[in-house]
Amino acid sequence: MNNLEQGNLYQLGGAYLTGTNAFVPPTGKVVVKIEIMTATKFEALVPVNDAGSNTYHLGTTVANITNNSNNLTVEGNGTNAVAIPSGSSGLEFAAGKVLYGRWSSVDLASGTVIMYFGQA
Repeated sequence: MNNLEQGNLYQLGGAYLTGTNAFVPPTGKVVVKIEIMTATKFEALVPVNDAGSNTYHLGTTVANITNNSNNLTVEGNGTNAVAIPSGSSGLEFAAGKVLYGRWSSVDLASGTVIMYFGQA
């Protein structure tokens, strides 16, 4: 089995994060799946967005995208997209939820998560 297939099976590793801790994946990897183990709020969930391929992932920040038809800079990943509200008063994800995407760092305001890695 090659590394790409192993990555698809979440065999590139993972991490457990709880409380108010922050995490940055190892060099060459990104977080691709987050399993919410207890009610969780994010302080920062930083997406790895690729404007060149028009690929955007949800996070506590949104990409600044230039609208080519009128050269205006807009925030969002699609129409009316907004960032996940963060911090201790932000959006709370219930236990049992799963988030898929690509993130370069995860910082909890509260809760417990298990994260799985993919290739950067």
